[in-house]
Amino acid sequence: MKKGTWLISIVGFGLLALLTMLCITIPLIWQDIKNLSRPYELPTEKIRHVFRSIADQELPKKTDNIRAIFQRGPDPSMFLRFDTDSDGIEHIKRSFAGPGTRSKYIDEDTLTFMRKADLSLFVSAPRMQDDLGACLFDQKSIKPGLEINFAAGPGSGLHMYYQIFIEDQQSTVYIYL
Repeated sequence: MKKGTWLISIVGFGLLALLTMLCITIPLIWQDIKNLSRPYELPTEKIRHVFRSIADQELPKKTDNIRAIFQRGPDPSMFLRFDTDSDGIEHIKRSFAGPGTRSKYIDEDTLTFMRKADLSLFVSAPRMQDDLGACLFDQKSIKPGLEINFAAGPGSGLHMYYQIFIEDQQSTVYIYL
């Protein structure tokens, strides 16, 4: 075999091997990227840390039965629920009070209307729950409580949005960030 033919064979084999490797690894990498953006339930021991990193706030000391769904991505989001006491509720109210925050009391009549109209208190949480197959929030079973909202306006330089619902009777707190 001539030297030139030998060199062409080696280069051709190398290109074929490289192309084969790319055909195998690109779909695997793409699948990993898709999996990173899927919501998943956070382990209990990681919830406080992830909440702090997204909200730049601390959770109350008492957070019984805490559960959270987290979705990674360029704009990560989190939906969590927990039971707390009056100190915990006051902590949430203080932590999330500020300019631009709106709050209103949602009574039983409003909840009944929302149920009949198939409206959810949380817009994105049901989708996250459906994608995961977990239920942290059930619109049909909640009782009256306080809703707190904040959305940074256009041009503010902030990309922050949160919605909180504090159920009176059970002292259950739901937060979507």
